Amino acid sequence: MPIYEYRCEECSDDFEALVLPNRSTFVACPSCGSEAVERALSLPSVQTDGTRGRALESAHRRKAKLGRERVEEQRRYEEAHEGH
Repeated sequence: MPIYEYRCEECSDDFEALVLPNRSTFVACPSCGSEAVERALSLPSVQTDGTRGRALESAHRRKAKLGRERVEEQRRYEEAHEGH
């Protein structure tokens, strides 16, 4: 299954999306929901100690960002539902 890289033209977020063959697929930015996205040029994956380290670092940053977003969403939910 091909995974393509995209860049959102609205918020400039970079993301990946799985595009299944023989299916009409609409790709939307996971950050802002915009469908104004452009497929980015993907480079071949080459594994070295340096690239592996950078990939791991990038994964840690993505995980931390998702964690912060979940905490913020939970806080907003609790504020909206206080006293109900």
